[in-house]
Amino acid sequence: MSEALNAIAGVLSDEFNVKCMHVSNAALLTYDTIINFRDEEHYIWRSSWSIGKFLYLFSRYCAFVDLFLYLRLNFDSSLTPKQCHSTFVVFPWMITVGVLSSEAILITRTFAIYSRSYILLAYLVTMRVATVIPSLVIISQWNKGMKYLDSPAPTLAPCIPNPDHRIKLWLDFLFISIFDCHIVALTLFKAYKQWKNGLTKHRLVTTIYRDGIGYFVVLFMISITNLIFLNVEQNSVYFDFFVLFQRVMYAILASRIVINVRKAAECPLEGNSTSDHANSGLSGFGSRHHGGSLSALTVTTVTHRHVDGEDGMEMSWSPGGKICV
Repeated sequence: MSEALNAIAGVLSDEFNVKCMHVSNAALLTYDTIINFRDEEHYIWRSSWSIGKFLYLFSRYCAFVDLFLYLRLNFDSSLTPKQCHSTFVVFPWMITVGVLSSEAILITRTFAIYSRSYILLAYLVTMRVATVIPSLVIISQWNKGMKYLDSPAPTLAPCIPNPDHRIKLWLDFLFISIFDCHIVALTLFKAYKQWKNGLTKHRLVTTIYRDGIGYFVVLFMISITNLIFLNVEQNSVYFDFFVLFQRVMYAILASRIVINVRKAAECPLEGNSTSDHANSGLSGFGSRHHGGSLSALTVTTVTHRHVDGEDGMEMSWSPGGKICV
């Protein structure tokens, strides 16, 4: 009897730790939204509607819906096992849609720094679609295999999850890790080429590569952490300990990419002479009312007049006063 009670106490203690993690995820997203709201109001809400604005708002604020579902699953003591299951099955689909919206921002940024290469865009989209399809199949199987048991202490844990561990949910995060690794590698390669051409001294270019490399490495490491936990902790309540954290970090970092690039694009570029600015059409930078389309992701395919024999990327304004993408 004592062993059974100890086992129950251990499960409830672990559930409490999981609840604390989810609360910290909610606090993190709320805090980040508050401290960045002034920039968001300036660079997002005041800008005209575009794909970039839509992706930003969808990625950022759908994360709050995911948080609500997860917190309800962990704090609503009135839930029955059947209600827990009906609440849970929505969550993997919401997570998938939210991560894909954030990845759309990452794809757009990579498309931009590669001078709007439609071949690269087709490659990234095809690769992601090819990995999403098996992911959706795995999620469907995972939802069908998930069971919820009555909890001995509903105030601590409304229901006890009992997933079917024969289903390899970790493959979903492996696919995300592979995709993130591709994005990091492509960004590093392009950053090296631009560094050789002396273009990384510009504030806007520096921001693009700093965020691209730094943020993607963070997201890649979180995906790897989830992959490990889903394997090592598959028989405990910690199996999805970092899943919601990954969703929150995708929302935070992807939205910061948009904000930071728009902020950098609003400031005059540094490091070029006046003649370089005139030649490359950068004299319009710095106007507050010239918000960029598609997250101001900057890039138009042209040949640099100040880089001998090299095709690169150049910041220029479209006739409508927006940064060309």
